[in-house]
Amino acid sequence: MKFKEILCFCVAIIFFVGCKQQEKSSKVRIYGTIEEQMGRVVEMSFNGAASDFGTSRNIMLQVDTTGHFDTVFYLDKPEYFDIERNTIYLTPGDELKCRICSSKPSESVFLGRGCEANMYMRKRLFPKGGSFLEAGRNVFADFSKMKDYILTEAAKRRKELEILDNISSDFKKLEAGRITADIINSFDFYPSYAPIRLKEKREICVARVDSIRSFLDSLALTLNEECFLDVAVVRQILKRHKELNWSPAIQEWLFAGKLCGKITNDIHVDTLKELVETIDLMKRKDYKEELHAAIVKVKGMLPGSPVVDVFLKKTDGQELKLSDLKGKLLYLDFWATWCGPCCYEGSYFEELAEKFDPQEITFVSISMDGEWDDWLKYLKGHSKKTSQYNSLDPVLKEKWNIRGIPRFVLIDKDFRILNPDAPRPSDKGTEEYLKTLVQQNAGN
Repeated sequence: MKFKEILCFCVAIIFFVGCKQQEKSSKVRIYGTIEEQMGRVVEMSFNGAASDFGTSRNIMLQVDTTGHFDTVFYLDKPEYFDIERNTIYLTPGDELKCRICSSKPSESVFLGRGCEANMYMRKRLFPKGGSFLEAGRNVFADFSKMKDYILTEAAKRRKELEILDNISSDFKKLEAGRITADIINSFDFYPSYAPIRLKEKREICVARVDSIRSFLDSLALTLNEECFLDVAVVRQILKRHKELNWSPAIQEWLFAGKLCGKITNDIHVDTLKELVETIDLMKRKDYKEELHAAIVKVKGMLPGSPVVDVFLKKTDGQELKLSDLKGKLLYLDFWATWCGPCCYEGSYFEELAEKFDPQEITFVSISMDGEWDDWLKYLKGHSKKTSQYNSLDPVLKEKWNIRGIPRFVLIDKDFRILNPDAPRPSDKGTEEYLKTLVQQNAGN
């Protein structure tokens, strides 16, 4: 064999081995059981920075009739994912055995490579539950006492994080950022829960939080790095505090959010080309990919598009279709009992409904609660005059693109999309906006 041939052969071997090593290092295997999901396809939702703009990075888990699943895929870097109410952290090379508890993440169990991070993640707080407020259970009458409680609980979480073994410094940094964001998030949600728990005016509760605003702003600015965008609760903080002096990377993420909102709320044929050109100027490839995919997805929800029908259930379990309600304007409220902002909007939704003739516009409340009994129990404790339904129809995610709540949608009397992301009941101007629509509808 000539020297040149030997050299080519050696190069080929090195390339082959290198590819195999790369494949091995980026491969992730996740397997085990998912409770209460036998024989279903469960979506493992990507939860990184680009997840707010689309779902192309989601992974489908095929669960057999015994509740088992086994999935292999590849990652370029560590990422967060959601399985049901569990948030997990996966690193290239992980081989994670799981027992996923759909409704109680604290009871999930993880073994194998990558288990340390995910056993810690079981105690993750829920942002829409107000983080340390835990859906209002930890709202105290003494605001100073509540502040001390939140900071003490945060300190405990930091100690738990610090003593973890076999955990990367990157993971510890991100999770330390999550704790900081949970502190801020707790106070952000205080004006939503306190008026209900303490029977006080919301303005008073807002003033209490404003009294420590400089402290909260200084905490927020410790999260002013691009890496923290991968933590969901940090992203929620950024959306609510856009006025702070954020870094260029975070500014680009916020700008991508505006474009995503434009795609959802204000996309038209005549503005489509300009929007696509703006997206192409962005630096981050993953943002561009998700936004382009979002344009394709929402074309079916453009104003004037026929509504894709949805199955609903009444409180007595009787099933019907949304189309059974057509013939009038429909103002839909998508919510869940575990969602703080949803419950806050619920009272405004009821108040608004009383101001309109139900023959002109129907207010329809659609719970997306997975736990039927939790929904019924909530309704028993909260008086509702609007129509109450529950729906877990996959069409809501697949065709309606509803992946975040609260979400409000307006449908015209001909059962066509009027506004796919309508204003919230608590927004100033919503009542007048609906009155205008009723008048226009009466003239048609």
